[in-house]
Amino acid sequence: MKLTSATLPALTFAAFALVRCDCSDDRRTTPDAGAPADSGFDAGFDVGQDGGAVEPDAGATLDFATLASGTGPSKKTSARAIARDSAGNVYLAGGTNDPSFPTTAGAYQRTFDATGASVGSDGPWDAFVMKFAPDGTLVWSTLLGGPNYDRAYAIQVDSSGVYVAGRAGEGFPTTSGVVQPAFAGDSTPGGAEGAQDGFVAKLSLDGKSLLWSTYFGDPISAYVRDLGIDTTGNVYLAVARVRSNFPHLTAGAFQTARSGGTADHDAAVAKLDPAAATVVWCSLLGGSGDDGLFPTMAVSGDGTVTLAQDVASTDAPLKDFDSAHPALQKSFGGGATDLLISRFSKDGSSLVFSTYFGGNGADVGETHNLAVASGEVFIASTTSSSNLPATAGALQPSRGTGSTTPYLVHLSADGSSLLGCSYLGGNCAGSCAAEGVAIDQSGNLVVSGTSDAADFPVTSGATQAALKGGRDAFLAVVAPDLKTLRFATLLGGSGTDKGRALAVGPAGVVFVAGDTGSSSDFPVTPGASQSKFGGSLDAFLARWTVR
Repeated sequence: MKLTSATLPALTFAAFALVRCDCSDDRRTTPDAGAPADSGFDAGFDVGQDGGAVEPDAGATLDFATLASGTGPSKKTSARAIARDSAGNVYLAGGTNDPSFPTTAGAYQRTFDATGASVGSDGPWDAFVMKFAPDGTLVWSTLLGGPNYDRAYAIQVDSSGVYVAGRAGEGFPTTSGVVQPAFAGDSTPGGAEGAQDGFVAKLSLDGKSLLWSTYFGDPISAYVRDLGIDTTGNVYLAVARVRSNFPHLTAGAFQTARSGGTADHDAAVAKLDPAAATVVWCSLLGGSGDDGLFPTMAVSGDGTVTLAQDVASTDAPLKDFDSAHPALQKSFGGGATDLLISRFSKDGSSLVFSTYFGGNGADVGETHNLAVASGEVFIASTTSSSNLPATAGALQPSRGTGSTTPYLVHLSADGSSLLGCSYLGGNCAGSCAAEGVAIDQSGNLVVSGTSDAADFPVTSGATQAALKGGRDAFLAVVAPDLKTLRFATLLGGSGTDKGRALAVGPAGVVFVAGDTGSSSDFPVTPGASQSKFGGSLDAFLARWTVR
């Protein structure tokens, strides 16, 4: 299906009501009793002329919000990934350049090493991993890194340990017997990070031991952007920026050779055994253009891997599920990039389906913008396209202002049918983005991101109804058909706040992690694990119970 402006009706936005926030508490508030009669709330739904609906009784309790950082006044700490275990504990991963980053007694690594010689302009960083109890109490915290630039983008947890993946410089701690114990080199080091490889590591559940750790990269520029695990402990990696004959490729994999030029990238997908001692399979995925900059992945119970990446190739690999279920979009939509959404077979030798999704602008990926439930694919990401194929009754059927805006997509399990598509977030002043998505127990899309839209569509039970700074983090819960906004709120202070990843639990529990520059007024809750802002950029963790 070629996407054109003809696929979009001339539609208007729903009118969204705003509510007042008592910022002294930052708990759930009620609608302003003095709101005008045309605010949009009534006994039914708030319905746009052609758009979707807002549930008037939607609401949530902000259970806690805490900062996480050291005390270096000019230092930065950013949370990029979050995972939840079966007991409701939550694990946070990211990066810091703060030697005073807080670690706990007995943690695997408590000392920050700033002696790196192959760093870029950002200097040395370490990855970090933190475990919080369901009530926000810090259980343990550890650094994970060497003397150069190390940063985590992804985290998973099972009954045997905590898995972390990202990018690392020379001297990152590895263990013996793994697939790549040594740094592969980097012939094109980045200006900010310096020489880099990918890494994946497994920590003990108590944060005290490194069970195994390996680099996973190439001699040019590749690093790990996302991570998955299956029920038997196999580890799956989404690798970004492959520009070499990638050394981990396996015979019989779907794509074992690059078709782009020396300056073009591909994504790679790999499956490692539970000890990271063997590459079970590894395949490239890309065309002749510049692809694979921000790949993200999901591993299903049947062992198939779904990958989403932004691609510039007009000849990216496509695959019909079968003759009766062709790929949804077989032509590049235009603009700078489209998403390529692909599912690999269990053994990595073939594609189950693969389709473009994009319009006339740049449709971009991010590390945590993909979720899979019962085989169906859900995307929450960012676009500058004005002609995405919004479905009938979509929550926000047309794009607002701003250079970029969030959008939502729901695809059938065979990649052939569009079950829902909507923009999200109103009219952005500059740029807005979605950076996290999960599916809750009711099948709703739960989305996090950042917004500078004055008319961001908060709901009546919002924790924070209006922007406090240039950009605030947001949380939104949207029905699976993308027609109804069930809950939405902002969260932030006078600085820039970003909701970069999320995790969901039972009974409406949602955790959002990200980073904040709101040094004086980020809305921490009473009794927070860390209430005082520590650096120039701090990580944050917040938990809501959404009803």
